[in-house]
Amino acid sequence: MKTILSLFDHSGNWSQPYRENGYNVIQVDIEHGDDIMTYDYKSIGPVYGILAAPPCTHMSASGAVWWPAKDRDGRTADHIRLYVKVFDIIADLSPQFWVLENPSGRLPKFFPKLGRPWYFHPCDFGDAYTKKTGLWGNFIPPLPLFVGHQAVAPIDNPDPRHHSIDHYMINVKKVKSVGFEARAEWRSKTPLGFAYAFYEVNK
Repeated sequence: MKTILSLFDHSGNWSQPYRENGYNVIQVDIEHGDDIMTYDYKSIGPVYGILAAPPCTHMSASGAVWWPAKDRDGRTADHIRLYVKVFDIIADLSPQFWVLENPSGRLPKFFPKLGRPWYFHPCDFGDAYTKKTGLWGNFIPPLPLFVGHQAVAPIDNPDPRHHSIDHYMINVKKVKSVGFEARAEWRSKTPLGFAYAFYEVNK
């Protein structure tokens, strides 16, 4: 049985297709009680793939106005240590593939050796919203459902795994009703349309 190590995967969305298809998925997330800085990853045996979505709060371009303050008070440094830990784990386990996800921002500034990312928007894979997200690593990029970046997916999507516009609007209304923090949490989750497309070419 192939093992997928999914780091910072509280929702389980990104690893869901692997779990559904019989892989041994190990989710490591502080909200599940597993601190990546102390997690005994060397005891889990051979790992086929690593999915990593470290916190982006202090890296995302959407929060650039607060970068100077975060650099001064140590929050940026705390996040950088998490990324370094991810790279250490990847180097130690040598998986067949690995991928790190982060929205558009300043991650390449701190880790220039990562090179240029492969970018996508959730709407490229059937989830009707935009969030420019970069992927770095050793993986096969999934094929978008649409040509170019479209703001919404078709309502009559033939694949039930991908969210329809109706599903999206219900979530938008729900998120708006509970405020900014809930919206941020919702947008931090891996879009399922992308997760299934990624699995199809990295399995």
